[in-house]
Amino acid sequence: MGCFSYICGKCNRHIFSDKYNICEGEEVRLGRLVEGKIVEWMKGRYDSYGRVHTSKDSEHFIRVSSVPEDFYFLQLNPTEDELKNKCFNWKSESWSTMVEEHFSDNIHNGIIAIHEECWDGNWGDTRSDNDPDQGWEGEYEEDNEE
Repeated sequence: MGCFSYICGKCNRHIFSDKYNICEGEEVRLGRLVEGKIVEWMKGRYDSYGRVHTSKDSEHFIRVSSVPEDFYFLQLNPTEDELKNKCFNWKSESWSTMVEEHFSDNIHNGIIAIHEECWDGNWGDTRSDNDPDQGWEGEYEEDNEE
């Protein structure tokens, strides 16, 4: 699978990714939208593959009630496999189904990505655009040259 990234749903800038797998992608919140509602979300450094790295500051939540007026989220602890691979895995649906959702005609299904610095407590109800530069262009490249 190739690397990819998103455009922030708030500021419309690239979400810089972790090109070298050293946990240096940007701090981001990723949410899975189904019909415009968040059913699962994670927070941490973006990993280039639609997830965030596990760390002491990362978080992962899944919706546990289907009643719209009374839904709540349960925080998930990383599994041994996630700790070993250093990334959270989505739990609410298979990755192939999530990719189909994201590339469907329904803009209310898919992944929404928001820079942590842009987070205002509101997800919105439409998925993020895909970053044609895979999150590798611009200041991230310049800042990480050796």
